[in-house]
Amino acid sequence: MTEPTTLRALLVDEDPTWRLLLSISLRDAGFEVRTAADNDTADGLLRLLTVDAVIVDLHPPTDAGLELIGRIERSTSAPPVVALLPKRSAELERECLGSGAQLCLFKPMKAREFTESVRTACRASREAPS
Repeated sequence: MTEPTTLRALLVDEDPTWRLLLSISLRDAGFEVRTAADNDTADGLLRLLTVDAVIVDLHPPTDAGLELIGRIERSTSAPPVVALLPKRSAELERECLGSGAQLCLFKPMKAREFTESVRTACRASREAPS
């Protein structure tokens, strides 16, 4: 299947500075980006939009963030979820992956590492058998 020229991402991060920095990185890498400051806004946008990836920041790590990941994973046409974690933690990484995240990244990270990881998650999702 041919990859569309523009991948669409939803970035969920309550911190306005990180939300801005990460959205700029994604846009510079060719993504169309929508942002949400909280899970309720993210849920609403996901009902209205088709996205190729959802990036969920888990700082601070909360059950609400893991629940959002789980809701996305259970949706009919679930896009890949990339979880952003505040620190390296095997336990939190297991929880995220167990909730349905396809990939966990740890802050801070280089912009290119971030955008390429999101792009790779999109490709892997498209290539996975239905």
